[in-house]
Amino acid sequence: MSKRGTKPRGEFAELSAQLQGLCMQGKRSNEELRHAKKEAFKKVINYMTLGMDMSGLFPMMTSCANLSPDDIVLKKMMYLYITHYAASTPDLALLAINQLQKDCQDQDPTVRGLALRSLCSLRIPNLLEYVVTPVTVGLDDRHPYVRRTAVMGVLKIWHMNPDIVESQGMLQHVQALLGQDSDPQVMANGLTLLMQVQGVKRVVSNKALMYTLMNRIKEFSDWSQCQVLELVSHYTPENDSEVRGATAIQQQEESLASAVASAAAVVYQAVAMAGGGRQDPAVLQPGQHQHADGGVSI
Repeated sequence: MSKRGTKPRGEFAELSAQLQGLCMQGKRSNEELRHAKKEAFKKVINYMTLGMDMSGLFPMMTSCANLSPDDIVLKKMMYLYITHYAASTPDLALLAINQLQKDCQDQDPTVRGLALRSLCSLRIPNLLEYVVTPVTVGLDDRHPYVRRTAVMGVLKIWHMNPDIVESQGMLQHVQALLGQDSDPQVMANGLTLLMQVQGVKRVVSNKALMYTLMNRIKEFSDWSQCQVLELVSHYTPENDSEVRGATAIQQQEESLASAVASAAAVVYQAVAMAGGGRQDPAVLQPGQHQHADGGVSI
């Protein structure tokens, strides 16, 4: 039995020979070749998760994946393989950089997003210079999946080197997306980034952003709605019209998700208290319902 972290002679040699053979089509059809590659990649990933060192198969793995560039499943397994060994084998990661950068420009948005996520997941400070440009370009990608990934990529870069994020103007870029992006998940990811980087107090001080989030809150997922509501609970209204904005918060109680309803009730109370007890008659207390004749019941 092979020890963890060692190359199992039998399995490694067998997979090495198998992958070398898969780099040539031979008499097999494209479908048969694809299936054989997937099975071989699954074995590599399986041994890898068991702690066996499969890093020596990198050249053959990349060759097999590159010969089937339109196979998303193969690319996913290849990216998993690369990111797994990146930290412990920087030389391998450096070899993978060119392939990942190339895939970040692929015509398929799924491939672009997966490649960008893998590139940001290498987490090697010395290779950050190769990550910045793809992430910056990804923030303006035409497909929302790539933009979502790029926003979270900015957060990963910030955790490794905050100065690069500041010097490249990435935060300003993300703030611009928060105000104009058509995809609510891009906005949600951007909010996650800003709350971690700038802190809640600074984010809530941006009144235009708070209005934008509240006006579009119903477009967000339940998790993102809770995140927005938690942020709004820290906002102090400045006048009666802002207190009336609690109507939008109150409407979230109608959501099927109990977590959103609970968050909405908490926000309502926080806004009401911050507003000095001001309450507009048109705004119902949490748990109240308005009849057609204008009456209110609990």
